[in-house]
Amino acid sequence: MKLVEYNDTYKSQLKSYKVGDETYTGLPQDAVIISQKNKNYHSILLINDLNEISTFFVLDYGEDKFKYTTATKSVLLRSFSTNEAFLRRGHALKALQLLPNYIHKNYPAVKKIVLGVNEKNLAAQSLYEKAAFVKESQTYIGKKGKQFIFSKEI
Repeated sequence: MKLVEYNDTYKSQLKSYKVGDETYTGLPQDAVIISQKNKNYHSILLINDLNEISTFFVLDYGEDKFKYTTATKSVLLRSFSTNEAFLRRGHALKALQLLPNYIHKNYPAVKKIVLGVNEKNLAAQSLYEKAAFVKESQTYIGKKGKQFIFSKEI
């Protein structure tokens, strides 16, 4: 499996990408539209050995990260989801494990990953902890309620 930045060769596949529960995450199709207009917004795909999209997320290098951290050399991880067809197979964890090396290779100035997780999204909190993200003491009130802030130094 590998992480790649979205490009139009994945367009038809992304149309069939299904997010089971949209309560806590944005849709990949919407995020791609934003990334085409915003140079700080990068849509990233976890691709399996059959070149299928199993996981999607955005690396946001814009100002929104400062809602979660004061670190200037940081990136905001957002809109994280796993394609319904690949749930409970370890793909989400694998994407998070590959992420530090992907960032080092493509964005070497970045030293920290930050993200927000809705307080009610216990599965996501557990996932990020398994991937060695640290739950910070501060919280953030987002569009969908209270979010715990997680971070990882890289």
